[in-house]
Amino acid sequence: MDAYLEVKGLTLEGTDVTVKSNELQILYEEGLATGQLLVRTLVSTDKAITQWISSNPESVVRFKITIPPGKFAFGNSMNEKFTAEALFELEGGTTTFTIDLDVSNLRNNNDNAFQIIGRGRVSLSAHLGMTDLNNLQDDISFQFMQNVTIFTP
Repeated sequence: MDAYLEVKGLTLEGTDVTVKSNELQILYEEGLATGQLLVRTLVSTDKAITQWISSNPESVVRFKITIPPGKFAFGNSMNEKFTAEALFELEGGTTTFTIDLDVSNLRNNNDNAFQIIGRGRVSLSAHLGMTDLNNLQDDISFQFMQNVTIFTP
């Protein structure tokens, strides 16, 4: 299922930089969310990032989020906020970081509708190993949003 991703950062001069994609894929299983994003689906307001995207169109970002027991459950209604550990992989390098999740759930008859929002911050150098930051500040924030409906007989 596709999710919307937005990444925000600043240049060294303090100018806002945004990177977006409507094609973040996230699948949920018991205790685990796995995702991937093709770099070529990213769109940015920054020329250096756009050039990096163009130079790495076949690169794939992969991640796994460990979901604590009972934090992503079916029910008549639920609003659950929690922090989870995530493993991030890009070009063979891996790192871990925490992500804050906000899961809303509403059950109607035979379906269960979830709205999932994930937020976090990463260091480009410490978490992603990016040493040439192309005039970007090291700290970036991200947010993804996804609606998932599960139909049950």
